Amino acid sequence: MKKQSRVSSGSLFAPSVIAACALALTTAACGAEAGSVDSDVGTTTEQLTACTPQVQPVTLATASSQQAAAFAPKFAIDGVSTSRWSSDKATEQWLQLDLGKIVNVSGLNINWQTAYSKNYVVQQSADGVTWGTFIIAGATKAGVQSVTGAARTRYLRILSREATSWGNVSIIDVQVLGTLDSTCANLLHGPWQFSSEDFDPPTFDASTTYSIQGNSIVFTYQGKQFINTGRGNHFKQPVSVVQGGHYVLRLDDSNASGASATIFYGVLSGATPSDTPIDIDTFNNPSGTIEFDVTANPGPNPTIELINSPISVFPGVGVQNFTVTATLTKTN
Repeated sequence: MKKQSRVSSGSLFAPSVIAACALALTTAACGAEAGSVDSDVGTTTEQLTACTPQVQPVTLATASSQQAAAFAPKFAIDGVSTSRWSSDKATEQWLQLDLGKIVNVSGLNINWQTAYSKNYVVQQSADGVTWGTFIIAGATKAGVQSVTGAARTRYLRILSREATSWGNVSIIDVQVLGTLDSTCANLLHGPWQFSSEDFDPPTFDASTTYSIQGNSIVFTYQGKQFINTGRGNHFKQPVSVVQGGHYVLRLDDSNASGASATIFYGVLSGATPSDTPIDIDTFNNPSGTIEFDVTANPGPNPTIELINSPISVFPGVGVQNFTVTATLTKTN
């Protein structure tokens, strides 16, 4: 299953206007209150929270190859628009980034030179040796491309699988956006409550497929014979959200047995229901996120619903045993 990722274009440093504020570490530069106005310059400034994705420093860049010393991988992380990394001509070429610490990566801004990659993946690794894919994308032109996906990792690798007619790939600059878990407050306190199910046959006992451990749900699908007629198991819990807030639901998969995929949906009071699922599988996509904008009044008793849709119509095929832990953070 392919990981659902959002891809958009924009200025390379548009997302880092906020990040630059954070890196400056000055109240004058960043403003003291959310939505405050700097009277000297007449511009609106924004108070950052610990969970606002910011540009994370990259301590080291390495690559599969370099066209020449003037196009070494270090030039893709120097923040200079007149320098770049450029690979040799080959089908698969990669740029590897060491963040120096474990980061909750939420996306990348990649400034492609005219030799962009038409088909590439972004991979993550805890040790720089074993890799898993969490973003699948492709560029259609030179310039800045923003891609999003969720990975808790130290190492990233942009792996090109198809170059343009130039035959090589070249990146002017790359930024990594993310946060640190230890500073982000989880709005979910658990435990999840079972809500409903969409399974056949009617005699199928959904209670045999899960157990709840606070904000974690342990799923046991292997060996269970059923047909998924809707979106599988539904779970709810109360949550404190406010109108106008932007929230990110993060799911992390662990303790998996088997090699297959499962889909999650999320519904948050006051937000447009998410019809874009998170695809999670053991090896490539062990985590994912759903973003919500609470545009309507969430009501006096807001809730969040987590819906799991296992990919299977046969016992033990296409589904697995795994544990999913949920985190909900407010980013504005």
